[in-house]
Amino acid sequence: ELIGRELNNKRPDIRHPDGFNYQPSDLNNYTEEFLTISQNSGNEAVKVIYELLEKGYTEEQILLDLLESSLALAGKKWSEGRYNEAMEHQLSMTVVQSILTLQTVSSPIKKERGRFAALTAEEELHNIGLRMLCRYLEIDGWDSFFLGSSVPAESLKTFNERNKIDMVLVSATLNKNIDSLCDIVHSIKSAPESPVVIAGGIATILNREKIIEAGADDMKTEEEAFE
Repeated sequence: ELIGRELNNKRPDIRHPDGFNYQPSDLNNYTEEFLTISQNSGNEAVKVIYELLEKGYTEEQILLDLLESSLALAGKKWSEGRYNEAMEHQLSMTVVQSILTLQTVSSPIKKERGRFAALTAEEELHNIGLRMLCRYLEIDGWDSFFLGSSVPAESLKTFNERNKIDMVLVSATLNKNIDSLCDIVHSIKSAPESPVVIAGGIATILNREKIIEAGADDMKTEEEAFE
């Protein structure tokens, strides 16, 4: 009310008794419409999320078939010069807002899979894919800590120990940030009882050996990491 938004008194209650369970839907046919709505108003786009839930679409379908597809389409439009940076950023922030909206109406399952922390390499600002992966794992029963970027390595080690972190996901999209990613991996694995470390993101594909040498337990894309 303070920021001038309408409250939705009929918020659906999402439950995930069986963890992450994705069944393909037709929502990828509505990405163009969702992009148009998002460019006009992020709040209106979030209302679409509520409406889809009320129609019976699952959170997994909204995340994968609508939001992820919308990001891909926005990226394609940007690469072709049909979207400028501001338009692409507007869609990205709308997607983040939509993910957070889904979290607020979701009831966690009681299954305890473990605790994980997720972050990107220093100066790496491409983190929506990682944020979405965090949501998949939360649905599947994990406790998550999304730390963003530019987390000092020593601070991360202390954080992991205090919060009993079982797994760390670290991501890099730009090749220039691989050294930072490797420093993070090496610092984490230098702890006496270190968590499992999985590295992902496009930039890791060409730097696999270097990252494994730094101590990563595995190299995955976001989709492979979830599987």
